[in-house]
Amino acid sequence: MREAYESLLQLLELIVKTMGILAILFTQVWWLSFLLLAVSIPCFRLSVKSGKADYDAQADMTKISRQNEAYHEMLTGRAYADERTLFGYHRAYRERYLEEYEKARRYATGIRLKWFVKMKAGSMAVILISAVSLAAMLPLTLNGALSAGMFMALMNAIFGIVQNMSWDLTYGMDRAAWYQNWFRELSEVSALPEDPGLSAAGEETTAEREPASFQTLEFQNVSFRYPGTDRDILKNCSFRIQAGKKYAFVGANGAGKTTIVKLLNGLYQDYEGQILVNGRDIRQMGRDFLSNVFQDFARYPVSLRENITIGRKGPVSEEELWQAVEAAGLAGTAKQLKDGLDTVLGKAEEGSLDLSGGQWQRIALARCILSPAEVRILDEPTSSLDPIRESEIYTGFRQMSRGKTVLLISHRLASVKLSDHIFVIAGGRVAEEGSHAQLMRKDGLYRKMYEEQAKWYEEGKNSVWKWKGGEEACEP
Repeated sequence: MREAYESLLQLLELIVKTMGILAILFTQVWWLSFLLLAVSIPCFRLSVKSGKADYDAQADMTKISRQNEAYHEMLTGRAYADERTLFGYHRAYRERYLEEYEKARRYATGIRLKWFVKMKAGSMAVILISAVSLAAMLPLTLNGALSAGMFMALMNAIFGIVQNMSWDLTYGMDRAAWYQNWFRELSEVSALPEDPGLSAAGEETTAEREPASFQTLEFQNVSFRYPGTDRDILKNCSFRIQAGKKYAFVGANGAGKTTIVKLLNGLYQDYEGQILVNGRDIRQMGRDFLSNVFQDFARYPVSLRENITIGRKGPVSEEELWQAVEAAGLAGTAKQLKDGLDTVLGKAEEGSLDLSGGQWQRIALARCILSPAEVRILDEPTSSLDPIRESEIYTGFRQMSRGKTVLLISHRLASVKLSDHIFVIAGGRVAEEGSHAQLMRKDGLYRKMYEEQAKWYEEGKNSVWKWKGGEEACEP
C-alpha cells in the first residue's frame, strides 16, 4: 500500500513537471511541444501494457516459486532428512529444483528485457525528435527570433523533458499500471461476500452469537463435496448429538469422518442441508463452544506452558494447568525438562528442546483439556501412541471431560468401546449407530470391522514369527 501511494505521488510529480516544461515550449515554439507530446504518447501506451505484462509475469513466477520452495524444503528441511537419506532422492529433485529455478530466471529476464528494449526504443525516438527540434531552433536564434538566453533555457528544458518522458515518466506509468492490476485483484477479493460463520464484528457480537449453553447438535441431510471434485464425501448425512455424552465416529478411510469435523468448525460453508446447534443454523454462530485436537496439530516454537495455554482466553492457575498436564500424561515429561513448563520447545531457537511425536500429541490433548469449550473434538488424537499409552490417555481424558460432550474419531475401534454412542460412517452417511454392545449384536459393518482388527492382536499374541527359506512365515 505504501509503495503504491509513493509511486503514485512520484508519477503525479513527473506529470506536473513535464506539463510545465511543455507549456514553456508552447509559448516559444508551439509546434515543438506538440511534436514531443505526439512522439511520447505511444511510449506511455507501451509502458501501460508493459506494466500489465509485468504483473501477469510475476503472477506466473509466483506459481513457479511455490513449487521451487517445496523442492527446496525437501532438499534441506530437517523433517525430510531421514527419508532423504533413506530414499536417496536428493539428486533427482536437485535437478528438478535447478531446472525450475532456471526456467523462472529465464522467464523473468525475458519479460524485463522486452520491456527495456521497448522503453529504450521510445527513448531514442524522443531523443531524435529533440535533436531535430534543437536543429530547427538554431536558425531562429541566429536570426534573432530567439534570444541566446531563451535558446539555452529551451535546450535545458528539452533535455529535461527527454529524461522525464523517455524513462522516468514511462517507468512511473509502468508501475502505475502494475499497481492498478494489483488493486483490481485486491478489490475482487474484498468484494467477496463476508462469511458470517467465520468472523464477528467484535467480542460483544461474538458472545451474542455463541449458544448460551450447548444442548444439541444435529446434521440434517448434509451433502458436501470438496471444491474441484465431483464426488460427494457426505451424502444426505443425518445424526443427532446431545450434551454431556461421549460419541465416536468410525469408518474406512475417506468415509467422511474428518469432513464432518471440518464442517463443524466452519472450514467449509458450501454444503447442502443444515447443521443445527440448539436448533439454530451453525453458520450464523461462532465456534467458541468447540475445542479440537487434530491429527496434524500445530507445534509452536514457544515454551511448554505457552503451547498448552495458547488457545485459552484469560488467566490459567497452576493447579488447573497441572491437572491438564497430568490428564494428558505429560507430568513425567514436564518434570524431567530443565526448565519444567517454561522449557522452550521446537527447533527454532538455540537451546530449545524438540519432543517426540507422541509427546507433542499429549501437548495437543492438554491444550484441549484446558479449554472451557463444552464440546471437545478429537480427530485421531493418539495416532502416534501405542495402544497401552492410548488407553491411559483416554482414561485421563474421560475423567477431565465429565459433563462435557466429546466427539471422537478413531480408526482403532478398541478405543471407542467406552463411548456412549457410536456412528459408523459409510458411503457418506451414517450406516449404523448405537453403543458398542448394540452394534456387536447387529452383526453388521461395525462388528466386521471390530473383529478384523481384533484378529491382529490375537495373532500377535499367539504367533511366533520365524525366518524360513528366505521367506517370512507365521507359525502358531
